[in-house]
Amino acid sequence: MGAERKILILHRNIKSISCILKFSSYVSNRCRVAKRRMEVTDSGSSFRS
Repeated sequence: MGAERKILILHRNIKSISCILKFSSYVSNRCRVAKRRMEVTDSGSSFRS
């Protein structure tokens, strides 16, 4: 019984950890895209001036 509960808790933790990893990778990707966009707009404005 105790072992089963431990496995269940472990499984739940792994699920939440994978969700957190997915979320963090998504956020970092969004940040990278935003940075690239900012760089593009910066270079565009510098070209104009």
